[in-house]
Amino acid sequence: MKALTTESLTKKYGKKEVVRSLNLQLEEGEIYGFLGNNGAGKTTTMKMIVGLTPVTSGQIHLFGEPQCISQHLKKVGTTIEAPGFYGNLTAEENLWVFMRLHGLSNTSKIDELLQMGGLNEVRHQKVNTFSMGMKQRLAIVRALMHDPELLILDEPINGLDPNGILETRELLLRLKAERGVTMMISSHILPEVEQLVDRIGIVHQGALLEETDMATFRKKRLKRLEIQVDQPDEAVRILQEKWGINARQNQRGGLFINDVTHPSARINQSLVESGIGVSRLWQQEQSMEDYFMSLTNGRGRAC
Repeated sequence: MKALTTESLTKKYGKKEVVRSLNLQLEEGEIYGFLGNNGAGKTTTMKMIVGLTPVTSGQIHLFGEPQCISQHLKKVGTTIEAPGFYGNLTAEENLWVFMRLHGLSNTSKIDELLQMGGLNEVRHQKVNTFSMGMKQRLAIVRALMHDPELLILDEPINGLDPNGILETRELLLRLKAERGVTMMISSHILPEVEQLVDRIGIVHQGALLEETDMATFRKKRLKRLEIQVDQPDEAVRILQEKWGINARQNQRGGLFINDVTHPSARINQSLVESGIGVSRLWQQEQSMEDYFMSLTNGRGRAC
């Protein structure tokens, strides 16, 4: 079953269309990366999904049924934009307050949530002393207090230091592995998302450009071969004559070949046999950020 689908989802503010005919599909149990540069419409889309802003047109289905806010919010946990807490209260006290606001009375759940977020040792520490990473993890476990089946997380790693990013990533992967929670995560930090998600949807200026699983993405992105040689001009000529390869020189006097289809060992051998000294040869895959930029033709920046 699909955890979430949207059909021609559109949002207008006056005459400005900020989300344009968006068709998304989230499978149950997956982590879905909702990617795009700042202002692409990610947060607005998430707000429509959880009922924080009205839909201009289009449909939203949650767990196979038309969106019903009163019915489906019990199955959805969310943290959108900056997480808000009572800074003068401790982590434990904040969770207690929010549980009461949601009509939940099982206070033993607080121990479970703090343990899950790796916050048990700071449970009595005031939240205004927390790092960004600690606040982000507290926000995520707060969204889990009612055992949702779907998590909608808006920029959960934005503004975090490397340690905070690592801690948040480990928490999200643990939630998927141990609880089977479906997650939709928006982000513009593409290299980090690549390590986390099962599928991606790339949105630009409110429109969905592509939706694909990571296995397919890894197969389709370009591979690039870089070669450091002592005679770059001669090497370019040899590669063109022997292999039909259009190699280009970089500013360091080396060569690079985009979309590699020939074995790198054979390329190296032909250069050496032609008297070209090869000091280094390595293959790189196109990064997700490079792929994003090529897909949008460089319009806007991914991060």
